[in-house]
Amino acid sequence: MVYQYRYKFYLNANHFVVIGGRQGAPHSHCFEITIELASVAGNGTIAFDTIERSVEKIIAPYQNNLLNDVEPFNDLMPTLENICGYFKDEISRDMLEMGWVLMSIEVSETPSRSFIMSIDDIDFAKNSLYKNNKVFYR
Repeated sequence: MVYQYRYKFYLNANHFVVIGGRQGAPHSHCFEITIELASVAGNGTIAFDTIERSVEKIIAPYQNNLLNDVEPFNDLMPTLENICGYFKDEISRDMLEMGWVLMSIEVSETPSRSFIMSIDDIDFAKNSLYKNNKVFYR
C-alpha cells in the first residue's frame, strides 16, 4: 500500500525580480507551499510533526526576509519558478532520508498564481525507494 499525504506551509517574505535589466520594486507575499508525499513504508500512521519540523526548518531562514538577500536567491533570481525548484530539491532530499518521496510541490504567491512541479516517471524511478526494491508496478 502506498501512503499519501498533503501538507501546506506558509512563507512570509519579500522579493524583487529583474526584468529586462530593470529591478522591480521589492514586494511581499505570503507564499503558500503545498507538498504531496508518498511512502510505501509505515502502518497507516505518520508522525506529522516530524515532516512539519523538517520543512519548517528548510523555510525558516527565508521567513520575514528579503529573499534576494538570502542564499541561494542572492545569486538566483527569486522568481516563482526558481523558488519552487529550490524548495523542491531541499524538501525532496530531507523526505527521502525519512522514507518519503516528494510527489509534487506547488508554490503560490497569490491565491490565483501558482507554479507546480510534479515528479515524473524518470525522477521517481531514480529515487531510493526504487533502488531498494521497495516499490513495484504491475
